[in-house]
Amino acid sequence: MRQTGWRSCHLTNPAAVTLTGHDPRRDSLQLPAGGPSAARAGGAAVMRAGSSGGAGPSEPAGSSEGAGSSEPAVPFERVVADHGAVVLRVCRAVVGPHDAEDVGAETFLAALAAPLAAQSPAHYPPPHLARRGKVVQLIVNGEPFLMLAGELHNSSSSSLAYMRPIWPRLKAMHLNTVVVPLSWELIEPTEGHYSWRLLDGLLRQARAYQMHIVFLWLATWKNGLSSYPPLWVKENTTRFPRVILRGRPTTILSAFAPATRRADATAFAAVMRHIKQVDGAQHTVLMMQVENEVGVLGAGRDHSAAANRAFNGPVPRRLLQYLAAHKTELNGHFLRFWRRHGEKTAYQTDNRTKTGARQHQSQHEEDRG
Repeated sequence: MRQTGWRSCHLTNPAAVTLTGHDPRRDSLQLPAGGPSAARAGGAAVMRAGSSGGAGPSEPAGSSEGAGSSEPAVPFERVVADHGAVVLRVCRAVVGPHDAEDVGAETFLAALAAPLAAQSPAHYPPPHLARRGKVVQLIVNGEPFLMLAGELHNSSSSSLAYMRPIWPRLKAMHLNTVVVPLSWELIEPTEGHYSWRLLDGLLRQARAYQMHIVFLWLATWKNGLSSYPPLWVKENTTRFPRVILRGRPTTILSAFAPATRRADATAFAAVMRHIKQVDGAQHTVLMMQVENEVGVLGAGRDHSAAANRAFNGPVPRRLLQYLAAHKTELNGHFLRFWRRHGEKTAYQTDNRTKTGARQHQSQHEEDRG
């Protein structure tokens, strides 16, 4: 195989092709005539060459190699050898130098996967949990799937360049799934304007190593703090009020602010729509954590005026109904506390009883610190 400008191309395992270099002689080449659409067409032609079984540039059109076999007539490594330099150049022109290697790798992986896709059912339902007999299983592409997963540090996934050498290490650990933080601040840096470069890049990298993703949505909270909302949320303390502790505002966003809930929910919904659009068929993403470690670090609850009004108001009827119907599933500490105070299933209108319960709960909070 001749050199194409990459420092390495692992053909013993074509599904793990990595593009990790470039040909400096081609850095000054311009976008082909016709602009981005022509460049994309060139990439599509490479994918067709790798999946249709047609003759490649180094093989006569009448060659009988592979005839009568389900294997493509053009070996995968020959497609890489013949088209690699062109694909990398096209990718640089279309998506820029930072993402060119990942997009190039995905181009060849798509070519490799095309024959398999053609033999598979056109569509599977999204990954989901299903009860089969006495067990609940995760179903992916119609089959039970056991996640062998590892989790990244909080901010590791914020840089595609940082993640590039991490994926092969994860694959070497024989993982098939990675738990990946995805922060609100990098998805919606300006209100109403979304950037999908990071999310799409993480999907490309995961697919290059045949791995799945579980995204952790780091938004209003993470570890009981508000470190990952965008700057336009952090700077506006009037629209997005903070938790009050010991009479002072903190940097933690209050759960009792409708504007905060709407902004977070709007961004989350946009993320889910985008994942459906770009991953609806591949199912790289198995799950989404809706919010990460909600709470108030260092205290039992928010003591803002809105929080105090909610705390001193009636217990929501739906919550009481749920508690009564799911006693066997409740947290042990919570269940003991509830039973110790009468296991009530209706809000008490007696002021003495109500006040006494509130005072006891306030003392319980103070004891917790």
